[in-house]
Amino acid sequence: MDQVQVHPTGFVKADDPDGLTKFLAAEALRGEGGILLDASGKRFVNELDTRDRVADAVFHHCAARNTRAQHGSTGREEGPRAAAFLVLSQTAADRFGHGALGFYERMGLISRAAGLTELATALRVDKSVLRQTLETYDRARDSGEPDELGKSVFPAAMAAADVYFWGVITPVLHYCMGGLRFDSATHVLRSSGTAIRGLLAAGEVTGGLHGANRLGGNSLLECVVFGREAGRRAAELAAGAL
Repeated sequence: MDQVQVHPTGFVKADDPDGLTKFLAAEALRGEGGILLDASGKRFVNELDTRDRVADAVFHHCAARNTRAQHGSTGREEGPRAAAFLVLSQTAADRFGHGALGFYERMGLISRAAGLTELATALRVDKSVLRQTLETYDRARDSGEPDELGKSVFPAAMAAADVYFWGVITPVLHYCMGGLRFDSATHVLRSSGTAIRGLLAAGEVTGGLHGANRLGGNSLLECVVFGREAGRRAAELAAGAL
């Protein structure tokens, strides 16, 4: 497993900030308009950039004591060493869908804030800084030009929402791209390139399909295509057909 993919957004639970297993914050949260803020209430990355670049930005900009996002409920210095706030306006939430968002809320991963003042209090950031961040974002959105972070697609307005949805995220280990060599029939190969009879593989244990940075959605496609083939081959082996 020589290539490990880090996903930029895993949720940090308020009641278990140091938990080693994180629930993934779907990329659609950012794709439909969610933005990332440091602990001072400022944006620091194009939220729609590639996974590796967004993760690197969180590590670079949100690891210091005064920039690392935390839940305000405990008041203790807990949680991962790099974390940011994920914030959606009502419009972004509507675009994402309240069915899935409601699931995150029930899991204790997303919270609501009624307006800018309540959001600033929940995030423990200066209200004027937060307002400036959101208004600057909307001006860039209205201009039709890329902003200073290189973002050119702005799915939802942010500054004048009646309700905001927010959570704390941190980069998480997500996927391994390296693995066993195998052929199109899912046979695991020796170093010589010959197949090992009876040894089949599919999914993340295999390598070579994704390069060094897997694109979102391709792991499920890989599992369906090669998992079906491996299952078919295993059934034939069990029946003595191979």
